[in-house]
Amino acid sequence: MILGNKQLLKPTFTEYGYKYIRIQGYDAAGTSLSSLRLGVSDFRLYSGANQTGSVEPSTNLTSSTSQAGLVTSEGYAFTDRPAWKAADGLYYNFWWSLSGTVAEDNWMQFYFENGIGFDIASLHIVTEYCSSSTQRAKVLASDTGAFAGEEVILATLTGFTTNEILATFDINVDENAIDYPSIDYGPQFSIRLQVVDLNGNPTANYIGIREVEIFTLANQAGTSYPSTTMTQDDMGLGLVASAGYFYTATYAPYTAFDDFLASLWWSINGTVAADNWLQIQIPDISSVASMRVVQTYSLSATSQIKVYKSATGDFTGEEVLIATLTNPSTDATSKTYNFNT
Repeated sequence: MILGNKQLLKPTFTEYGYKYIRIQGYDAAGTSLSSLRLGVSDFRLYSGANQTGSVEPSTNLTSSTSQAGLVTSEGYAFTDRPAWKAADGLYYNFWWSLSGTVAEDNWMQFYFENGIGFDIASLHIVTEYCSSSTQRAKVLASDTGAFAGEEVILATLTGFTTNEILATFDINVDENAIDYPSIDYGPQFSIRLQVVDLNGNPTANYIGIREVEIFTLANQAGTSYPSTTMTQDDMGLGLVASAGYFYTATYAPYTAFDDFLASLWWSINGTVAADNWLQIQIPDISSVASMRVVQTYSLSATSQIKVYKSATGDFTGEEVLIATLTNPSTDATSKTYNFNT
Protein backbone atom coordinates (compact mmCIF):
# COMPACT_ATOMS: atom_id res chain seq x y z
CA MET A 1 0.00 0.00 0.00
CA ILE A 2 1.09 3.61 -0.54
CA LEU A 3 1.19 6.26 2.16
CA GLY A 4 2.30 9.48 0.47
CA ASN A 5 5.55 8.58 -1.25
CA LYS A 6 6.17 5.68 1.11
CA GLN A 7 5.63 2.12 0.02
CA LEU A 8 4.34 0.04 2.91
CA LEU A 9 5.87 -3.38 2.61
CA LYS A 10 2.68 -5.34 2.85
CA PRO A 11 3.29 -8.48 0.79
CA THR A 12 0.90 -10.18 -1.60
CA PHE A 13 -1.03 -11.06 1.54
CA THR A 14 -4.38 -12.00 0.07
CA GLU A 15 -3.42 -13.91 -3.06
CA TYR A 16 -0.31 -15.87 -2.10
CA GLY A 17 0.53 -15.02 1.49
CA TYR A 18 3.99 -14.80 2.97
CA LYS A 19 6.83 -17.05 1.86
CA TYR A 20 8.95 -17.03 5.00
CA ILE A 21 7.65 -17.57 8.55
CA ARG A 22 10.20 -17.51 11.36
CA ILE A 23 10.26 -17.93 15.14
CA GLN A 24 13.10 -15.83 16.58
CA GLY A 25 14.36 -15.70 20.17
CA TYR A 26 14.42 -12.29 21.89
CA ASP A 27 15.38 -10.92 25.29
CA ALA A 28 12.85 -10.08 28.01
CA ALA A 29 12.28 -6.56 26.65
CA GLY A 30 11.66 -7.85 23.15
CA THR A 31 14.05 -5.29 21.68
CA SER A 32 17.22 -7.35 21.23
CA LEU A 33 17.89 -10.80 19.84
CA SER A 34 18.83 -13.46 22.36
CA SER A 35 20.96 -16.59 22.08
CA LEU A 36 19.24 -18.22 25.09
CA ARG A 37 18.02 -21.66 24.04
CA LEU A 38 14.53 -22.12 22.61
CA GLY A 39 12.57 -25.32 22.05
CA VAL A 40 9.47 -25.58 19.81
CA SER A 41 7.43 -28.80 19.81
CA ASP A 42 4.63 -27.77 17.43
CA PHE A 43 4.15 -24.85 15.05
CA ARG A 44 1.10 -24.51 12.78
CA LEU A 45 -0.44 -21.64 10.78
CA TYR A 46 -4.19 -21.35 10.10
CA SER A 47 -6.35 -19.46 7.62
CA GLY A 48 -9.18 -19.04 10.13
CA ALA A 49 -9.39 -17.55 13.58
CA ASN A 50 -9.09 -19.81 16.61
CA GLN A 51 -7.01 -22.43 14.80
CA THR A 52 -9.59 -23.27 12.12
CA GLY A 53 -9.59 -23.49 8.33
CA SER A 54 -6.63 -24.44 6.18
CA VAL A 55 -3.44 -25.31 8.04
CA GLU A 56 0.26 -25.26 7.18
CA PRO A 57 2.31 -27.30 7.41
CA SER A 58 -0.52 -29.48 6.15
CA THR A 59 1.35 -32.72 6.87
CA ASN A 60 3.40 -34.14 9.73
CA LEU A 61 6.93 -33.59 8.51
CA THR A 62 9.50 -36.34 8.31
CA SER A 63 12.34 -34.21 6.95
CA SER A 64 13.09 -30.61 6.02
CA THR A 65 11.66 -31.20 2.52
CA SER A 66 9.08 -33.96 3.05
CA GLN A 67 6.13 -31.65 2.21
CA ALA A 68 6.13 -30.46 -1.40
CA GLY A 69 6.72 -26.70 -1.69
CA LEU A 70 7.89 -26.34 1.92
CA VAL A 71 11.44 -26.21 3.24
CA THR A 72 12.27 -25.94 6.94
CA SER A 73 15.53 -24.52 8.21
CA GLU A 74 17.12 -23.07 11.31
CA GLY A 75 19.92 -20.74 12.28
CA TYR A 76 21.12 -23.37 14.71
CA ALA A 77 19.96 -26.80 15.90
CA PHE A 78 21.32 -29.02 18.64
CA THR A 79 22.40 -32.47 17.34
CA ASP A 80 19.21 -34.30 16.30
CA ARG A 81 16.75 -31.41 16.90
CA PRO A 82 16.27 -29.71 13.48
CA ALA A 83 13.42 -27.33 12.65
CA TRP A 84 11.22 -29.89 10.89
CA LYS A 85 10.67 -31.68 14.22
CA ALA A 86 8.55 -28.69 15.29
CA ALA A 87 5.91 -29.96 12.84
CA ASP A 88 6.24 -33.73 12.93
CA GLY A 89 3.14 -34.29 15.06
CA LEU A 90 5.15 -35.66 18.00
CA TYR A 91 5.33 -33.35 21.00
CA TYR A 92 8.31 -35.16 22.48
CA ASN A 93 10.27 -34.21 19.34
CA PHE A 94 11.12 -30.54 18.92
CA TRP A 95 13.45 -28.00 17.38
CA TRP A 96 16.08 -27.02 19.93
CA SER A 97 18.70 -24.29 19.80
CA LEU A 98 20.71 -25.51 22.80
CA SER A 99 24.42 -24.59 22.65
CA GLY A 100 23.87 -21.87 20.06
CA THR A 101 25.88 -18.79 20.98
CA VAL A 102 25.00 -16.30 18.21
CA ALA A 103 21.78 -14.40 18.91
CA GLU A 104 21.08 -13.80 15.22
CA ASP A 105 21.03 -17.57 14.64
CA ASN A 106 18.42 -18.38 17.30
CA TRP A 107 15.57 -19.07 14.89
CA MET A 108 13.64 -21.74 13.01
CA GLN A 109 11.81 -21.10 9.76
CA PHE A 110 9.25 -22.31 7.25
CA TYR A 111 9.86 -21.38 3.61
CA PHE A 112 6.84 -21.78 1.31
CA GLU A 113 8.18 -21.72 -2.23
CA ASN A 114 4.95 -20.32 -3.72
CA GLY A 115 3.70 -18.50 -0.64
CA ILE A 116 1.63 -20.02 2.11
CA GLY A 117 -1.54 -19.59 0.04
CA PHE A 118 -3.77 -17.80 2.56
CA ASP A 119 -3.96 -14.96 5.05
CA ILE A 120 -2.59 -16.13 8.38
CA ALA A 121 -5.45 -15.65 10.81
CA SER A 122 -4.22 -17.68 13.77
CA LEU A 123 -1.23 -19.60 15.11
CA HIS A 124 -0.73 -22.70 17.23
CA ILE A 125 2.68 -22.94 18.89
CA VAL A 126 3.83 -25.31 21.61
CA THR A 127 7.14 -24.54 23.28
CA GLU A 128 9.24 -26.81 25.48
CA TYR A 129 9.62 -24.89 28.72
CA CYS A 130 12.18 -27.19 30.25
CA SER A 131 14.21 -26.92 27.05
CA SER A 132 13.87 -23.14 26.75
CA SER A 133 15.58 -20.37 28.63
CA THR A 134 14.75 -17.52 26.27
CA GLN A 135 12.32 -15.02 27.76
CA ARG A 136 10.46 -13.96 24.66
CA ALA A 137 10.02 -15.10 21.06
CA LYS A 138 8.51 -13.41 18.03
CA VAL A 139 6.79 -14.89 15.02
CA LEU A 140 8.03 -13.00 11.97
CA ALA A 141 6.90 -13.03 8.33
CA SER A 142 8.74 -11.93 5.21
CA ASP A 143 8.29 -12.06 1.45
CA THR A 144 12.03 -12.04 0.75
CA GLY A 145 13.60 -14.00 3.60
CA ALA A 146 16.14 -11.26 4.25
CA PHE A 147 14.80 -10.39 7.71
CA ALA A 148 16.66 -7.12 7.46
CA GLY A 149 13.82 -4.73 8.30
CA GLU A 150 11.27 -5.82 5.70
CA GLU A 151 9.69 -8.43 7.99
CA VAL A 152 6.52 -7.97 10.03
CA ILE A 153 5.70 -9.26 13.49
CA LEU A 154 2.70 -11.59 13.51
CA ALA A 155 2.83 -12.42 17.23
CA THR A 156 4.96 -12.17 20.35
CA LEU A 157 5.25 -15.11 22.76
CA THR A 158 5.81 -14.42 26.47
CA GLY A 159 5.07 -16.21 29.70
CA PHE A 160 7.06 -19.43 29.46
CA THR A 161 5.78 -20.46 32.89
CA THR A 162 7.97 -22.57 35.14
CA ASN A 163 5.22 -25.01 36.12
CA GLU A 164 4.64 -26.30 32.61
CA ILE A 165 6.72 -28.73 30.63
CA LEU A 166 4.88 -27.58 27.51
CA ALA A 167 3.54 -24.05 27.00
CA THR A 168 0.79 -23.70 24.37
CA PHE A 169 0.19 -20.45 22.52
CA ASP A 170 -3.04 -20.25 20.49
CA ILE A 171 -3.03 -16.76 19.00
CA ASN A 172 -5.27 -14.88 16.55
CA VAL A 173 -3.44 -12.58 14.15
CA ASP A 174 -4.93 -9.10 13.68
CA GLU A 175 -3.80 -7.97 10.22
CA ASN A 176 -4.89 -4.39 10.95
CA ALA A 177 -2.61 -4.26 13.99
CA ILE A 178 0.51 -5.31 12.08
CA ASP A 179 3.10 -2.56 11.94
CA TYR A 180 4.19 -2.73 8.32
CA PRO A 181 7.66 -1.27 7.65
CA SER A 182 8.11 1.15 4.79
CA ILE A 183 10.59 2.37 2.22
CA ASP A 184 10.58 6.00 1.15
CA TYR A 185 10.89 6.04 -2.63
CA GLY A 186 11.01 9.83 -2.72
CA PRO A 187 9.41 11.81 -5.57
CA GLN A 188 7.29 9.81 -7.99
CA PHE A 189 6.67 10.65 -11.64
CA SER A 190 2.95 11.05 -12.23
CA ILE A 191 0.48 11.83 -15.00
CA ARG A 192 -2.87 13.46 -14.21
CA LEU A 193 -5.91 13.95 -16.44
CA GLN A 194 -7.98 16.87 -15.16
CA VAL A 195 -11.48 17.46 -16.51
CA VAL A 196 -12.05 21.12 -17.43
CA ASP A 197 -14.68 23.27 -19.12
CA LEU A 198 -14.22 25.21 -22.37
CA ASN A 199 -12.55 28.02 -20.44
CA GLY A 200 -9.97 25.64 -19.03
CA ASN A 201 -11.37 25.62 -15.49
CA PRO A 202 -12.02 22.40 -13.54
CA THR A 203 -15.57 21.11 -13.88
CA ALA A 204 -17.60 18.43 -12.15
CA ASN A 205 -19.07 17.25 -15.46
CA TYR A 206 -18.63 13.49 -15.48
CA ILE A 207 -16.26 11.59 -17.74
CA GLY A 208 -15.45 7.99 -18.65
CA ILE A 209 -11.88 6.94 -19.50
CA ARG A 210 -11.39 3.42 -20.84
CA GLU A 211 -7.65 3.31 -21.31
CA VAL A 212 -4.50 5.38 -20.78
CA GLU A 213 -1.07 4.41 -22.12
CA ILE A 214 2.17 6.30 -21.73
CA PHE A 215 5.10 5.87 -24.13
CA THR A 216 8.81 6.67 -23.93
CA LEU A 217 9.05 7.59 -27.63
CA ALA A 218 6.98 9.81 -29.94
CA ASN A 219 4.05 8.46 -31.95
CA GLN A 220 3.13 5.80 -29.40
CA ALA A 221 6.43 3.95 -29.74
CA GLY A 222 9.06 2.68 -27.35
CA THR A 223 8.20 1.22 -23.97
CA SER A 224 4.58 1.43 -22.89
CA TYR A 225 3.59 2.21 -19.30
CA PRO A 226 2.23 1.01 -17.00
CA SER A 227 4.37 -1.99 -17.93
CA THR A 228 2.17 -4.15 -15.67
CA THR A 229 -1.53 -4.78 -16.29
CA MET A 230 -3.18 -3.23 -13.28
CA THR A 231 -5.64 -5.34 -11.30
CA GLN A 232 -6.04 -2.97 -8.36
CA ASP A 233 -5.31 0.69 -7.56
CA ASP A 234 -2.14 -0.05 -5.62
CA MET A 235 0.07 -2.58 -7.37
CA GLY A 236 2.95 -2.11 -4.94
CA LEU A 237 6.46 -0.71 -5.40
CA GLY A 238 5.13 2.74 -6.25
CA LEU A 239 2.74 1.88 -9.11
CA VAL A 240 -0.54 3.49 -8.05
CA ALA A 241 -3.68 4.63 -9.86
CA SER A 242 -5.81 7.21 -8.08
CA ALA A 243 -8.64 9.64 -8.69
CA GLY A 244 -10.31 12.52 -6.93
CA TYR A 245 -13.57 10.65 -7.35
CA PHE A 246 -15.01 7.49 -8.90
CA TYR A 247 -18.60 6.29 -9.11
CA THR A 248 -18.34 2.79 -7.60
CA ALA A 249 -15.64 0.14 -7.17
CA THR A 250 -16.53 -1.15 -10.65
CA TYR A 251 -15.21 2.12 -12.03
CA ALA A 252 -12.13 2.41 -9.82
CA PRO A 253 -9.06 4.31 -11.14
CA TYR A 254 -7.04 1.21 -12.06
CA THR A 255 -9.66 0.16 -14.63
CA ALA A 256 -8.28 2.84 -16.97
CA PHE A 257 -4.92 1.00 -16.88
CA ASP A 258 -6.01 -2.65 -17.05
CA ASP A 259 -5.61 -3.21 -20.83
CA PHE A 260 -9.33 -3.99 -21.07
CA LEU A 261 -11.41 -1.56 -23.13
CA ALA A 262 -14.70 -2.83 -21.73
CA SER A 263 -13.84 -1.40 -18.31
CA LEU A 264 -13.45 2.28 -17.43
CA TRP A 265 -12.90 4.91 -14.76
CA TRP A 266 -16.14 6.91 -14.41
CA SER A 267 -16.66 10.09 -12.40
CA ILE A 268 -20.45 10.41 -12.61
CA ASN A 269 -22.13 11.87 -9.50
CA GLY A 270 -19.00 13.74 -8.46
CA THR A 271 -19.86 17.26 -7.35
CA VAL A 272 -16.46 18.87 -6.62
CA ALA A 273 -14.85 20.23 -9.79
CA ALA A 274 -11.32 20.11 -8.42
CA ASP A 275 -11.69 16.37 -7.66
CA ASN A 276 -12.58 15.39 -11.23
CA TRP A 277 -9.22 13.89 -12.13
CA LEU A 278 -7.51 10.57 -12.87
CA GLN A 279 -3.85 9.95 -12.05
CA ILE A 280 -1.17 7.32 -12.47
CA GLN A 281 2.02 7.23 -10.40
CA ILE A 282 4.82 5.29 -12.12
CA PRO A 283 8.08 4.54 -10.29
CA ASP A 284 10.22 3.35 -13.22
CA ILE A 285 9.83 6.24 -15.68
CA SER A 286 11.01 9.85 -15.59
CA SER A 287 9.62 11.30 -18.82
CA VAL A 288 6.89 10.82 -21.40
CA ALA A 289 7.11 11.40 -25.18
CA SER A 290 3.60 10.36 -26.29
CA MET A 291 0.34 9.01 -24.95
CA ARG A 292 -2.87 7.28 -25.90
CA VAL A 293 -6.14 8.07 -24.12
CA VAL A 294 -9.42 6.33 -24.92
CA GLN A 295 -12.48 8.29 -23.76
CA THR A 296 -16.04 7.01 -23.99
CA TYR A 297 -18.43 9.68 -25.22
CA SER A 298 -21.66 8.00 -24.19
CA LEU A 299 -20.55 8.04 -20.55
CA SER A 300 -19.09 11.54 -20.63
CA ALA A 301 -20.56 15.02 -20.31
CA THR A 302 -17.37 17.02 -20.17
CA SER A 303 -15.79 19.55 -22.48
CA GLN A 304 -12.01 19.08 -22.32
CA ILE A 305 -9.25 17.20 -20.57
CA LYS A 306 -5.97 18.76 -19.53
CA VAL A 307 -3.07 16.34 -19.22
CA TYR A 308 -0.34 17.23 -16.73
CA LYS A 309 2.93 15.63 -15.74
CA SER A 310 4.68 16.00 -12.41
CA ALA A 311 8.11 14.85 -11.27
CA THR A 312 6.93 14.63 -7.66
CA GLY A 313 3.26 13.69 -7.83
CA ASP A 314 2.32 16.65 -5.62
CA PHE A 315 0.35 18.70 -8.19
CA THR A 316 0.70 21.83 -6.10
CA GLY A 317 2.07 24.10 -8.83
CA GLU A 318 5.08 22.09 -9.99
CA GLU A 319 3.08 20.21 -12.66
CA VAL A 320 3.51 20.92 -16.39
CA LEU A 321 0.66 20.96 -18.93
CA ILE A 322 1.55 18.59 -21.79
CA ALA A 323 -1.73 18.35 -23.74
CA THR A 324 -5.34 19.50 -23.96
CA LEU A 325 -7.86 17.03 -25.34
CA THR A 326 -11.19 18.21 -26.75
CA ASN A 327 -14.40 16.27 -26.38
CA PRO A 328 -15.34 13.78 -29.14
CA SER A 329 -18.26 14.45 -31.45
CA THR A 330 -21.71 13.40 -30.29
CA ASP A 331 -22.01 10.65 -32.89
CA ALA A 332 -19.03 8.70 -31.55
CA THR A 333 -19.26 6.00 -28.91
CA SER A 334 -15.65 6.60 -27.97
CA LYS A 335 -12.65 8.51 -29.16
CA THR A 336 -8.97 7.63 -29.09
CA TYR A 337 -6.46 10.45 -28.62
CA ASN A 338 -2.94 9.70 -29.86
CA PHE A 339 -0.65 12.62 -29.16
CA ASN A 340 2.98 13.58 -28.59
CA THR A 341 3.98 15.54 -25.53
